[in-house]
Amino acid sequence: MKILKESELDTEEVVLPLSVRLSKIELARIAKETKSGLSFLATLPPAPYSIIRPSMGLQKMSRKELCSYIADKLPRISAVPAFASCCPSISVVQDIYDVFLPLANMEIGNMNNMQKTNMRIYEKQIGDNFTAAIKSCASLSNGNLSLFVLTGIAQKGKSTRNNSKLAAPTFKLDTKRGPETVFCRVTALIKFATHYIVYYGEGEYDKATWNYKVGSSRILLEDLPKGVRLNFIMAAIGSIGEGFWSEPQTTTVPST
Repeated sequence: MKILKESELDTEEVVLPLSVRLSKIELARIAKETKSGLSFLATLPPAPYSIIRPSMGLQKMSRKELCSYIADKLPRISAVPAFASCCPSISVVQDIYDVFLPLANMEIGNMNNMQKTNMRIYEKQIGDNFTAAIKSCASLSNGNLSLFVLTGIAQKGKSTRNNSKLAAPTFKLDTKRGPETVFCRVTALIKFATHYIVYYGEGEYDKATWNYKVGSSRILLEDLPKGVRLNFIMAAIGSIGEGFWSEPQTTTVPST
């Protein structure tokens, strides 16, 4: 994709899809996903200190790409209480974004001189303030890389292939390990997965009644209710949290 130089701004424009505001449903989904990752971190031992070096590449993005990128990150940061005191605040970045978005979606040839001037001013403002906010979040993470990756920002010197949601694992159930016991085994390891989680309970998934256990690709569930038919769902866990869920499997807990 061609990136425009400053000298080309008034002469030609690469046509990209419009950047749109995220819907309430999309914002809620991103916040829920981030909070889920945060809850999982609370179950792990303290992470070793890491030097955090954010890598965003904002200068390589077109105005529309910049808007789409930032729109995805702001609700993630807002969902993490540890980042509430970042400076500048997310509300400040959001205010600049709200002014910049309509200008970013306009074609250069349809802008008057004032709009072109404002577009350049706010493009720099959103870039500078967003970068400062991310650096502040890196500082607030206090060396906890697992916490910082909840922002969705990649790291310098790190492969970015594992900064996406991991695929759903395939797994098998074994009921021959004794009474009240079910053994869950992943049949094909997911690249970049550090742990796996298995959810289990009666009927359809219900957060209020189902249980879960985090472990390796082999998870032994004990002290289950004898003779009860349970459903099981597994997911891989990587650098940004829990991946896609597998299709549920059902078995009856052995009594003997």
